[in-house]
Amino acid sequence: MFIVAIAISVAVLLLSTRFRDVLIAFGQLGLVGLFILSAVGNATVIIPAPAFVVACAAAPIYGVLHTGLIAGAGSAVGEMTGYMAGYGGTAVLPQGERYQRLHDLTERFGPVVVFLLALLPNPLFDLGGLAAGALKMHPLAFLFATFSGKAVRFMLIALACRGGLPFLTGLFDPNAP
Repeated sequence: MFIVAIAISVAVLLLSTRFRDVLIAFGQLGLVGLFILSAVGNATVIIPAPAFVVACAAAPIYGVLHTGLIAGAGSAVGEMTGYMAGYGGTAVLPQGERYQRLHDLTERFGPVVVFLLALLPNPLFDLGGLAAGALKMHPLAFLFATFSGKAVRFMLIALACRGGLPFLTGLFDPNAP
């Protein structure tokens, strides 16, 4: 599983730079394209990809709820690579205090920690996925907690991109149109 997760991460990086036009074309596939781009954007281990940009662009077209649910589902599927890397081998696991603390929290609170990490935009989610895999958390529990957190986060991003940001700008800038 570790080798598969690393292979997926490397393939995503190589293919996304080489076939950039193809990825842009996925955006024309509607909600299916949103799902695919969200999955690809989250399929790398440790290296961040801006999947939120795709959700932000989709929000005015598909609405807050659909954008959040579809981008959340795609992201959860993509995040399985980190889970698989942790499940498949301890060689990839970081050996620092931050990882150990996250490992202990995940061991104690399980899917709640995964949900919170998925909800908050932070670089620690990959470490949480590695910890969940290393702890052999049930894959469906990991997938559901990840989906739930990412869906809420993408709904908030979609809401901001659909109209919340212009509203907030108007509140704080009296000269804004």
